[in-house]
Amino acid sequence: MILVLATAVTGSCTGASPDLSIKSTIKEVHAMKDANKMIPPVSSFTSAPLRNRLRVELKAPVSEVWALIGDLSRFPEYSSGLEKVVATHDASGALTEYVCHFKPGENNGEGISHREKIRWYEPNRGYASSGEEGNAFGLSNDLNLVAVEPSEEGTILTWDEYYDAEDLDSRRADYDQALMDIGEHLRRRFGGAIVGRYVDR
Repeated sequence: MILVLATAVTGSCTGASPDLSIKSTIKEVHAMKDANKMIPPVSSFTSAPLRNRLRVELKAPVSEVWALIGDLSRFPEYSSGLEKVVATHDASGALTEYVCHFKPGENNGEGISHREKIRWYEPNRGYASSGEEGNAFGLSNDLNLVAVEPSEEGTILTWDEYYDAEDLDSRRADYDQALMDIGEHLRRRFGGAIVGRYVDR
């Protein structure tokens, strides 16, 4: 910590404001601490394999990305298929679940609603959720895991989907399309690039 702060003060010799440099460095230190917070092992939530993954490097700090990603009510801002999302919190303010209300499809007069229960939530690090049984997508043993971590460009966001389903081919294709849509929205909003894409075969 002493070395880091010393570096920040040294930056004032180059014309940078010492106060701004120190504040920036403190933010970076906090971001590093958040990144070191462990993500729970997936095996503690589900036995399903990884089916889909998206990784995006964004040109914004973790705190800025998390302000959007961590507020589930803002999900429609970066997902074209969503009409609205209703997030529920307990008395302490902790997020407990959220319900996605999807826009009506071309062959469906009514949009689908899908409830997700929060399994893990750590500000500026990530969250995990699972759909309720008997959901409209035919998913079981599922886990949605979203994580952020600092990078040289700003933030790496990783979005993983684990699940079992009767029609795996359709679900894989649907998730791949949905994740790419999310990635493009985030890339346009913050700048950056999609750096990883995986579909289980």
